[in-house]
Amino acid sequence: MKKLYVSFLTMFVSLCMAFTPAFAANYNTSKLTSAINKLVSYYKDQTTLNSADDVIAVASLKLDVKDYQLSSTFTSSLKKIDTKNPGSIGKQIIALNLLGENPKKYNGKNYVTSLEKLVNKDGSVKGSVGSSNDAYVLFGLEAASSSKVKTVAKALAADQAKDGSYGYTSDGQYHSDLDTTAWVIRALYFANSKTYASTIKKAYKFIESKYEADTGCYSGDAGGNTDTQANVIESYFVTDSNTLLKGSKENNPIDYLLTFQKSDGSFTGYDSAYATAEAARCLGTYKNKSIFAPSKATYTITYNNKYAYTGKNIKPSITVKYGTKTLTKKNYKVTYPKTSKKIGSYSFTVKGKGSYKKLSMKKTYTIVPAIPTFSLHAKSHALDVKIKTSKGLSYQIQYNVKGETKTSTVKTNKATTTLKSLKTNVVYSIKVRAYKKVGKKTYYSYYSQARNLMAR
Repeated sequence: MKKLYVSFLTMFVSLCMAFTPAFAANYNTSKLTSAINKLVSYYKDQTTLNSADDVIAVASLKLDVKDYQLSSTFTSSLKKIDTKNPGSIGKQIIALNLLGENPKKYNGKNYVTSLEKLVNKDGSVKGSVGSSNDAYVLFGLEAASSSKVKTVAKALAADQAKDGSYGYTSDGQYHSDLDTTAWVIRALYFANSKTYASTIKKAYKFIESKYEADTGCYSGDAGGNTDTQANVIESYFVTDSNTLLKGSKENNPIDYLLTFQKSDGSFTGYDSAYATAEAARCLGTYKNKSIFAPSKATYTITYNNKYAYTGKNIKPSITVKYGTKTLTKKNYKVTYPKTSKKIGSYSFTVKGKGSYKKLSMKKTYTIVPAIPTFSLHAKSHALDVKIKTSKGLSYQIQYNVKGETKTSTVKTNKATTTLKSLKTNVVYSIKVRAYKKVGKKTYYSYYSQARNLMAR
């Protein structure tokens, strides 16, 4: 009986070992976090953006592109985009969007219209050298919410080779390409993930045929490199990140990509700046989702939502945008409250007109006490705080030893309040704010500028 038990146990263990790869542990995402943090530090150390790829990389990492200068060469290229190069127009449209510019009205030109003019009736693209161009054409059209997206996506899907790949034409010959296949997967996924599900699945079969289990590398004609690895991984992060994060691959492709990262956060490659930008876009997609994903234009209303009491009616001045377009007053109507003088909360409504009739928003703002004025007078181990009070208001006095972070706060309704037990020969910093309770809510003014004085 004992021999039978041992035999059964041995067989059970063997079966478990045989199926172990199917139940591989989840990927250690702390490695991704560390790599992203290094990339963020790397780009924070940069002061200039030299290309559309740099803009896309910085935006993918959720850094503010407005914190950077644009190189003169890049600025010049944005103003003189080659309108016969479809792929270039698509990428620059994305860059202009991320820079807060309007590609439909930039430097006196409408680059969206320029790109749309290159699209033939059948969805093919004039001047294209293959799917490598067309993918970025589709990205650009998606970013501009163009009506040409559906036509171009259909034509691009039809260009798929028998092995599931996409590529480009060079010297009259077609070349299957991992990078291009990955770009097309994302472009078609954003165009319509359901319509192109089978096309995308077939493209992934081609990609996986290039996977090298002993290294985790997706190897193309140029062997393993940052650009290709980042592009393939980015596509998985867009369509199904669990394939890599919870998959059963012998060597995870993410680890292979991270072998190219240097100590300063950048990545090595044939062109290190481009390789780093590709890696940043890929890893940024993991953390923040893809910036290429098209989103419907939405209404945004910008205004100041906090005002100091003046004794007069206060009506906020607003800016209304639909997507990147700033609307004029003829496009909407604002209804303010009849009276808005007292301290408290108020609301106004904005309703669109004509083409913008779907706009209907209610916004709130508050009127708080005005910043109080006060003076200081030194006493022995104390300071008198004399406030110019107003009826119905209470006050908070905040003070600390100048240069220290620890603060003390005193509430008062009096015109003069003495801060006692202070150190001598030490400068104190004092600031005051007013407050008033209206119903269940308390409204605070902004703090005054600090005044400094030494107790005697």
